[in-house]
Amino acid sequence: MTFFAVVVLGLVLVSALVLALAVSIAAVRGLRARREAHRRAVAEPLRPLLLEVAVGEGEDAEAAADTLAALDTAAWRTVEPAVLAVLGKVRGDGQRLLVELLAVRGVITRERGRLHARGAVRRAAAAELLGAAAYAPAVPELAALLHDGDPEVRLVAARALGRAGAPGAVGMDAGDGVGQAASALLAALAGQQPAAPPDVVARSLMLLGAPAAGALRAALGAPSALERLTAAEVLGRLGVAAASRDLEEIVLRDPSDVVRARAATALGRIGAPLAVSALRAATSPTGAAAVRRAAVVALGEVGDPVALRCLWSLLDDGDAHVADGAASALLALGAPGVRVLAEVASQEQDGSPGAVARAHEVVACAVLAEVLPPLLVDEVDRVRRAAATRAAVVSVPGAGPATGAELLGVGA
Repeated sequence: MTFFAVVVLGLVLVSALVLALAVSIAAVRGLRARREAHRRAVAEPLRPLLLEVAVGEGEDAEAAADTLAALDTAAWRTVEPAVLAVLGKVRGDGQRLLVELLAVRGVITRERGRLHARGAVRRAAAAELLGAAAYAPAVPELAALLHDGDPEVRLVAARALGRAGAPGAVGMDAGDGVGQAASALLAALAGQQPAAPPDVVARSLMLLGAPAAGALRAALGAPSALERLTAAEVLGRLGVAAASRDLEEIVLRDPSDVVRARAATALGRIGAPLAVSALRAATSPTGAAAVRRAAVVALGEVGDPVALRCLWSLLDDGDAHVADGAASALLALGAPGVRVLAEVASQEQDGSPGAVARAHEVVACAVLAEVLPPLLVDEVDRVRRAAATRAAVVSVPGAGPATGAELLGVGA
């Protein structure tokens, strides 16, 4: 056989293989298209039933759920992906009916079993589904996955606990599922390396809400600084007033400056007037900068006029962030704070240059931005007029500058 004949034969064989491959691809695509068309034909009549269940209103939803539960295996396989897609988007009775439907069809049992699968992908997918279902009985198993060897599985389990352990989760009994979920999430932050990202843990704890306050308050005494910090953050965002005393102790005595600062911020968010004493102590010049800055901002958020003198004294603080925070906090205190700022801004000859400039800037910006109510604008004008009058009096021999008590309106 000549070389030319070999080349021609090779080309023919290659062409045949390419043609066979093309035919195979076309056949597979055609089979998939046929299966997809069949799936749609089966699923389309069932779509209204699924929507009825998702709405979850009245006897019609119950009847629709019963109809879907009675489907044969082939029809159920067709509609199951749609049920799972809707699952994470509904709440209330609709969610409960969908979870009950999945339980009847054996999906919940199947996924709980997959939590112990050898493959990490299967474990993560099962945790994701049970979290979307807000299935409370799975809380212990999801908590156990926080110690999984795969970081992705741990992350998904932390997210799932926020929904499965939340109040109102499907299957939540008289037991403290919320507390169990919260304790497991917080424990995941212990040690040198957290088992789950702190931001994911914090978001899940927020989903658990106020019923998790007991576990959060207990975590304020944990050995792990990250655990204490996260607990303080979540307590503040949830506005748990009952935790104010615990947070005050953290502000005053915690060994970590970062934790103390976060606790001060939490007290400001809660707005606990009784915390003013601890926050004032935290502004001490000998304290850590981060703690002082957080405490100053918190004093403004608490909104108690008792903090006026402390904030006024910080207007010329050596830390510019503290001084700026004090000015903003005084503005947040309303009329009493605005009065102090206006008085300080008027003491151009006798006050601290830094405090005068800072107070003037804050008041001027507030007036220009029109963030002050008309009554406070009138108060600023009144103080300025009084300052002008006082300046004229000071020019008289024997007169002196205004005292701190006068600025605060607590003395003659």
